[in-house]
Amino acid sequence: MSSIAFKHGDMITDIGFDIVLHSLLSTVALHLEGGNWGGRFPLIMCKLYRGKLDAQDAVAALRELQAMQAGLASLSPDQVVWDINDLARQPPWGKAINPGTTSMANYHATVESTNLLDEMLACVAALEQQGGVLEIIPFDGIEPFYYVS
Repeated sequence: MSSIAFKHGDMITDIGFDIVLHSLLSTVALHLEGGNWGGRFPLIMCKLYRGKLDAQDAVAALRELQAMQAGLASLSPDQVVWDINDLARQPPWGKAINPGTTSMANYHATVESTNLLDEMLACVAALEQQGGVLEIIPFDGIEPFYYVS
């Protein structure tokens, strides 16, 4: 496992372990895309997950994230997919989750205990407003940038 962050200009949003983002998108792929990774949400599942999303795709990517959020809100926390490549794999904490977790829309959290999906929405909204590129970068928590999260 490695640590990652979203980077937009000089703004860094610390996500934490890459497996958390992979789990969120694995859950989306299995339950909202019928197992076809990127079939319904290509900008988030393919472009952003592969490392980079350009401002020209921000409006459509926001729509994808909003549809993901709505779909995940209808799934219970026990429907988590930790790794679509190994469906038997379970989160390290098993079924012991935060009592405030009510659906898959608020299951995944960043290292700062914020909702990962909300952070993604905020990052893509900033991309839409400010332009540039949103990237996923390796992150060890020590960067000479202004931190968000």
